[in-house]
Amino acid sequence: MSALWSARVPVESPPRPAEDSHYECVVVGGGITGATTAVLLARAGIRVGLLEARHIGAATTGNSTAKLSVLQGTRLSTISRKQSADTVRAYVDANLEGQSWLLAFLREHAVAHQVQTAYTYAQSGRGGKAVDEELRAARRAGLPVRYIDQLDVPFRRAARWRSTTRPSSIPWTCSPR
Repeated sequence: MSALWSARVPVESPPRPAEDSHYECVVVGGGITGATTAVLLARAGIRVGLLEARHIGAATTGNSTAKLSVLQGTRLSTISRKQSADTVRAYVDANLEGQSWLLAFLREHAVAHQVQTAYTYAQSGRGGKAVDEELRAARRAGLPVRYIDQLDVPFRRAARWRSTTRPSSIPWTCSPR
């Protein structure tokens, strides 16, 4: 099954590079990360090739809802179990910087996007503990997070990040009692 939005847009595979093509750098993978890397390299004056097995945005990027969020489930608490606080902070900073770059790129090129709030929620006590652990990890990483008592979702605990976009942006976390 393909994503609803990809059914509306005709998709063409990119042309094969000429056999005598020469690049200083080749990026493999034409999702948001690969395409962004290729753009940044090209802007830096590097002759770059972008290779994708299917078509640009075919896999994870094309089959997702295209969220760009610092809220990534329990990623921060997972990283913090095996890495230093500095590493988690660097991960958050890199995500915020990438998010900021992409939002500026979208505005610069008049690409339609939405700013929305994203949620992480738990439907069980164990899941609620994971959300609480994520809140603590987010705080340790320097994100401005806090609990909220009321959410308009039917779950006991939830994490909410303000100013999220589709791509998404800056955080706060919440969890009822």
